[in-house]
Amino acid sequence: MTTLQESYDNCAKLAKDDSRVLDLFLRVLPRSTARHLQALWAFYWLTHQIVLDTQQDLDDRRRSLDTIRQKLFDGFHLGESDHPELKATVHTTLEKNIDQDLFSFYLDAEESDLTTKEYGTFIELMDRIEGIGAAPGLIVLPVLGLSGEKITQSARNLGMAVQFTSILRHTGRDLQRDRIYIPQEDREHFGVDIHAEHVDQNWKNLMKFEIDRAEKMHQEAEPGISALRGPIRKCVSAGTTLSHALLGTISEAQYDVFRQVPNLPNRRKAMIVTKTLARPSFLSSSRVRR
Repeated sequence: MTTLQESYDNCAKLAKDDSRVLDLFLRVLPRSTARHLQALWAFYWLTHQIVLDTQQDLDDRRRSLDTIRQKLFDGFHLGESDHPELKATVHTTLEKNIDQDLFSFYLDAEESDLTTKEYGTFIELMDRIEGIGAAPGLIVLPVLGLSGEKITQSARNLGMAVQFTSILRHTGRDLQRDRIYIPQEDREHFGVDIHAEHVDQNWKNLMKFEIDRAEKMHQEAEPGISALRGPIRKCVSAGTTLSHALLGTISEAQYDVFRQVPNLPNRRKAMIVTKTLARPSFLSSSRVRR
C-alpha cells in the first residue's frame, strides 16, 4: 500500500511534470503549504484528464469519474484512502478542514462536460465556470490560511477569470472535440457561425466582447489580492499577471483561435512569473491591450 509520504511525492511529481510554471509559484511558499497544493493539483489533473481522454468512450469516462468520486469521499469518511494520489488529497482536505462539498461541485461540473456540447446563454456557462474555476479557488483558501468575505469573493472571481480565459483561448481545440463554450446567444448577436471558423470582423467583435468579460473578472479579483501579504500575495499576483498575459495572446493572434491555441512560450511564462515574484510591490495593475 502507498504510504502517505509516497502519495505526496506522487502528487509532487504530477504537478511538476504538468506545469513548470506552477513549480515556480510553489518555490516561494513554505514546503508544507506547497505539498498540500500539489495534492490538490493532482486531484484536478486526474479528473480533467479523464474528461479529455477521447480514446475512452463516454461510459468508460463516466465510470472513471465515478471511481474517483467514490474513492475520494470514501477517504473523507474513513479518514484515509488507498489511492496512490488521492491518499494525499484526502489527508490535505481533512487536515485543513476544506469544505468537501466543493469537491462535489467541481466533479459535477467536470462530469457535465462529458455530455453538454454547448451553452445557450452566458448564465448557463457560468454554472460550469463556477464549478471548474471558482471551486478550486475556494478549495485552496484554507491551505493558504485565508478567509474573509473579500478574499473569498476574489478567489472565486480569479478562478472564474482564469477558466474563462482558458475557454476563449481553446475555442478551436474544443470545437474539434465537439464542444462549444461561447454562448449561442452571443454568437447569434454578433452573427457568427463558429463552425465556419472564419476570423472576420463579426468574429473579432465577438471575441472582443468576451475578452472584456474576462477582463472584468480579473478586475473584480483585485480587491482581495491587495489585502494579501507576503509570499501568498506574490504567488496570487504572479498568477493574475500571467492570466492577463495569456488573455492578451488572443488579440496578439488577431483573434484566430482556430489554427492553434494562442499561448506564450514557456520561457516567457517563466519570465513573467519570476519578474512579478521579484517586485517590491506585488499587485499587478496590468491590463490587456487589444
